[in-house]
Amino acid sequence: ARALIFVAMACAMLKEARTWTPQLNTGGFSKLNPKESEESVACRAAAHTSCAAELQREVDGVLDRLNQHTFCDISHFLQRSTQQLQQRWRFPGGNAMPYTLLPAAVVNTDCSAADHTLQMRQLVLHLRRRCSQHVAVLRSRECTTLAAAIRSLVTQLLGPHVNASNSSLLDLSVLAGWHADMWDSRMTATAARPEKARPHAGDESACTEMPLLVLFEDGERFAPEVLNGLVHACSEARSVDDLAPLPIALVLPLFAGADGLPQLLQRGALVLLRTERFGLSGVDQSVEQLMARLLMSPSMPLLSEAGYQALLRSLEQEHHSMAAFVSQLQLCVLRHFRTTPHSFLLAVDTLPDRSDADAVFGLCAAIEPDQLSELHSLPSVRGALAVRGSRAAQDKELRRALPEWLKGHVQARRRRAAALRCVLEFIQLLFRGTNRHHLSARHVYAELISNSGVANGKAAELLLGKLRAGSVGNEPVRLALSKCKEVLEALREQAGPQIDDCIETLQRLLDPETSDVAASSTLPVPAAASGGGAYMSASKRRKLALSAGGAVAYGQHEPGCLVAGLAQAAADWLSSMLREHADCERRLPLAELWKCASDEAVLLNSAFGTVPGDALRAALDGVLRSTSKLGANQSNQLPPTISTKTTLAATVAAKAAAAVGAAAMALTAAVTATKRKRSLRSAGCDVGSGTVKTRDDASSDMSPPKGRQEMPTGWVTAVAAQVIGNHPDKWMSSYDLFVSLEAHPAAKRAGLTAQALAAQLVLAIAQLQAMGFVKMSAKHRVLQKLFFA
Repeated sequence: ARALIFVAMACAMLKEARTWTPQLNTGGFSKLNPKESEESVACRAAAHTSCAAELQREVDGVLDRLNQHTFCDISHFLQRSTQQLQQRWRFPGGNAMPYTLLPAAVVNTDCSAADHTLQMRQLVLHLRRRCSQHVAVLRSRECTTLAAAIRSLVTQLLGPHVNASNSSLLDLSVLAGWHADMWDSRMTATAARPEKARPHAGDESACTEMPLLVLFEDGERFAPEVLNGLVHACSEARSVDDLAPLPIALVLPLFAGADGLPQLLQRGALVLLRTERFGLSGVDQSVEQLMARLLMSPSMPLLSEAGYQALLRSLEQEHHSMAAFVSQLQLCVLRHFRTTPHSFLLAVDTLPDRSDADAVFGLCAAIEPDQLSELHSLPSVRGALAVRGSRAAQDKELRRALPEWLKGHVQARRRRAAALRCVLEFIQLLFRGTNRHHLSARHVYAELISNSGVANGKAAELLLGKLRAGSVGNEPVRLALSKCKEVLEALREQAGPQIDDCIETLQRLLDPETSDVAASSTLPVPAAASGGGAYMSASKRRKLALSAGGAVAYGQHEPGCLVAGLAQAAADWLSSMLREHADCERRLPLAELWKCASDEAVLLNSAFGTVPGDALRAALDGVLRSTSKLGANQSNQLPPTISTKTTLAATVAAKAAAAVGAAAMALTAAVTATKRKRSLRSAGCDVGSGTVKTRDDASSDMSPPKGRQEMPTGWVTAVAAQVIGNHPDKWMSSYDLFVSLEAHPAAKRAGLTAQALAAQLVLAIAQLQAMGFVKMSAKHRVLQKLFFA
């Protein structure tokens, strides 16, 4: 009976094993329709994982590349300062210094709190890789007291391999003993080396090659007593033999930079630091470099125009954060692969595992008829198929052409990356700081996803126009062409034979004999550019060059002057390359699968939009409705627009003159009443403009007159928001805002004087700035509208 039971169990196991199917990793993705196979869902999940990882690598590369020079400067300063301090104590020329000047690198982060975390991660990685392996990262939430801060510092520097029996007894003396043991082991290892590999006598750099770094991740949040006490403790820490201080160096990343250091440390602690300022890249530079890398990345699907505009608008007006910008990009990528059928097909070259790519090619042959019908519905597929017979014949032709189409997309994205890389190289060399709005990487990306394309965009027009204007010398053009040659040769194998003609033409341009002949050729340009150039001002020469560039860009050549032939040939080569390769991907079948849907802007606004801004706007509208319900002695009238400024000019001028006279009288009265101010204030009075009023009298000026209904709280802010929102321009002066506010029916109901209304308007503008609705331009003294009614 027992044997029969075993046989029955074995048969059941064999039957279960025969019907078992492997579980595919779908990554939380679900079927878009009941007929979609599990393999298709798993391929979409794998493609998303690969693209998301590629985007994160691009972000890390951007941050590391932008701040690479600054990180190296920080490491060099910490090593050099620590070495000088150690040598000054171990080999003193006279008496040893009574205290230690701690090396302190003050890093100006100048970013949001989310970006601060990214920058600190990059900084810590670089310090451990290039400066010292011993880095202690202190956080304010873990260092509430000085003892807790010292314990955290010592514990992190000792490392996880050091066994500390009682953590409460950890102090800087324990750190000194550990450092002495590490120094002895280093000297023993040095003595065991061959004599040629040993350092020279008197060389003390070995003890300072790896300083003990202390990084304050959020220095502004530390308690002042903890921060000051820690600086004093580290300055007084000595080695076991008491011959030198411990090689401790501080890293202080601050949002305000060195300007915020006096607010954190007392003077007694500041004199113990040897500080040097460093600055990390801002958000605009990070986003610019990221968009430049995404332009040349073949692994990222293209965003829609509406979605990309929503990204830029959110970056400029809402968060201004690199981390939030990347999160929005990740959401767009996730939504694309979750909602687009067959989106994995064009992601073949992004899959890290070749078996996944082979599975995609195998899946092309196993696509079901219902899925083929979805591909037939794409406009690019209908235009590319030559077979116009039955559906079976069309399906057969589609299965046959699908692998070749996918291979063509892989090469087209490489060609696009090469062409746009050449454009950015020319822009970087020829436009240094000028026309950055139209020539920035983010604007080039906007042209790439637009209907016109890069070849017909503003960036290509400005670039080709400057090359054909004759205002560029041969050396910058030759340097740009050399860099373009390096780019094309690096991508030659992946981009396919389509760019071979571009490389051959480029080689002929860079050939000395060919380029000399080209440089000696002439092209007609305005004659005024050749004569009198030495006697022209810089502004006039620039205007002439720009006008000549505009004329040549549109093919309007005028006789009488000379243009460098190399620049003209480079312009022709670049124009041909842009036409053939910059927008080649959109002309291929299945191009719709590699571009995000246009409704992703709605998703971005709902997921990352300023919902509090909508709530604030609704609250302001409620205040306006409450104001309109109040009984008005004056007749209701629409608020004046900005065009009524001229009709009210006389009234405002008269009031301005009266205000000037009142101000002069107030100044005279204030001078004569200076001696009485202190006594009057102590008596509970307030000195106003020209007369002495009590505080109750002064506050009564801000209240409505008797007989008028009390206005709701915030009515001035609501009216100001309405006036600014109805203003047709993006900018509005404070003068125009006050004129429109004074003529508003709500202001007439309130019955306030001009001075009281102006004071209320100042508070309203401050509140609108805090809400994020407006921004004051410090240069032009005007208001910038950040929302549109």
